[in-house]
Amino acid sequence: MSEESLRGSDAISVQELADMRSTGGEHLVLDVREARELDICQLEGVLHIPMAEIPARVNDLPTNQPMVVLCHHGARSQMVVDFLRDAGFDNAVNLDGGIEAWACEIDRRLRHIAVRRARSVGASGIVRPLRLRSATSPSPQRAARGAFGLR
Repeated sequence: MSEESLRGSDAISVQELADMRSTGGEHLVLDVREARELDICQLEGVLHIPMAEIPARVNDLPTNQPMVVLCHHGARSQMVVDFLRDAGFDNAVNLDGGIEAWACEIDRRLRHIAVRRARSVGASGIVRPLRLRSATSPSPQRAARGAFGLR
């Protein structure tokens, strides 16, 4: 996918990103998840800038090549794409479905990690949601929305 074809789109599929990566086309993948999320699973060769740090680090981002932004499911990365486009980065697109879609559709080696992130088994053997943060700390989405002036 060329930079020109990206300019008319807000998002690309994981298959389109896989094609870009396999052909060696010039592009940057920007992962906006929190560091603790990267400990669970991540793509190789990507630039990591947590969503809340994007406004202060826009000068670290290229304007001369396609930039695919990803998060866990695609919601935070879409907010970043919207912000970047407003800041003049018409080369930014969202990765539909985020790392979760990548793990399910492209790199199934990551799937078990992504599934493990979503669930944990309690002592009773009952599958329960895995909490990655304390009840008092804000979610990555809430913290990032605050950094972008959203509530």
